[in-house]
Amino acid sequence: MATYTYDPGDIGTISVSKARFELGDIAVSGGAESCYLSDEEIAAIIADNSTPRWKRKLYRMAEAVCMRLSYETDWKNDGTSFNLNQRAERWMKLRDKLKQEADVEASLPVSGAVNESVNSSDGGHYFHRGMQKSPYVQPPYPDFEEGDP
Repeated sequence: MATYTYDPGDIGTISVSKARFELGDIAVSGGAESCYLSDEEIAAIIADNSTPRWKRKLYRMAEAVCMRLSYETDWKNDGTSFNLNQRAERWMKLRDKLKQEADVEASLPVSGAVNESVNSSDGGHYFHRGMQKSPYVQPPYPDFEEGDP
């Protein structure tokens, strides 16, 4: 049996609740009638190691919802009408936005040098005191104080 839960206290961690929050799929009181994805579906995508990045996981979830809504059509009869495709359009816009964010996230550098620079004690600054001191520069040095090595 599929479950549908949401705990706002968990949105700070990688969890089903965080995915529901970021997708806007938090109306869990109606179960399958009000939610697009079950907890088990979300947990399976989160646990899938073939997609390591969070935005890509969210994109896959939004893609799954778009596939479910793709069959819905508008209906009109004697002045009554239902525009069911509006939900699909909303999810397609969200899916496209998440795709762009996932592509940007995937293009961020992850080399050891970048991580070392960012995590260094000086805050990852490129410039540092004394970097212009070179044996090829003639005195007086532009940024030299007595006692500098």
